[in-house]
Amino acid sequence: MPECPGRLWSLRDIMHVFKPSVLLASVMDLQRLRSQLQADRSVHGGGAKVSTERYTEVFNLFRRVEHLCEEHGFTNAGAQAGLTINELEPESDPEDISTVLSAINRVSDSLHSEVWPHTFILVRTEHRSYVDNANLLGNEVATAFPRAVDDIMQAGNCIAAGCSTAAVFHMARIVEWGLRALANDRRITIPKNKPLDLATWEDVIRELEKAENAIQGYPKTRAREAQYAFYHGALMELKRFKNIVRNPIMHTRDDFDEFTAARVFTHVKGFMEILAKRISETARTPRIWKGKKWVTV
Repeated sequence: MPECPGRLWSLRDIMHVFKPSVLLASVMDLQRLRSQLQADRSVHGGGAKVSTERYTEVFNLFRRVEHLCEEHGFTNAGAQAGLTINELEPESDPEDISTVLSAINRVSDSLHSEVWPHTFILVRTEHRSYVDNANLLGNEVATAFPRAVDDIMQAGNCIAAGCSTAAVFHMARIVEWGLRALANDRRITIPKNKPLDLATWEDVIRELEKAENAIQGYPKTRAREAQYAFYHGALMELKRFKNIVRNPIMHTRDDFDEFTAARVFTHVKGFMEILAKRISETARTPRIWKGKKWVTV
């Protein structure tokens, strides 16, 4: 984990994506090699040399265990695997069976003792694609709203980890990126020159309502009708989201279970996809839409 004093850690900072199948395969391979070498010892005696093929397999397995431990922070087990690799001198002739068996036991015992005290989070199969997925709302949304990508990934991780209320919190932040993009698109300013990122939702929505009313005064064309429908629909969604989701979660008035979080996710995905077809963080539509290209998406 990187050193960064004075900030709160996110779920993505503290969680390591860990596939138990990799650990299980390594443990099973250690057990298999132990059994094979024990069988060899019963036939040839403990002082007999390990075959070159089996000796190479043991070293490759130790290297895999060392890499697995380094990747997931199993410091002691990783160090033991590394020391064992050095002690057995892979470039030299194979050691005797008893020496290699002892090495396997040390690595296996160290791995077991360090892994078992950990608590792992089970991600259900249907949520595997939610983990660290920057395109969880679609590539079009990620491209149009790059500053929302971190919250998109955090929302997915929270859903995968079963942290439903936290997931909805990040979804509210995603929608806020959409709110700011709408404000930028309509060239709105906040009274008293308040920066947009310091304005409340109520401040921004109030100014967006004025921009929506202005559209009704534009020349009557199909493009104007499409423009009004787009912004009116966006505002209705924002107001609904603010009252039903954003305010309750920001003011600790409500908690959200996984089913509610799933519904919110579906709603946010649809809303952001609609925005991404017209606007982005850097691209604005004309103040007055004109021409056929604005009538349909």
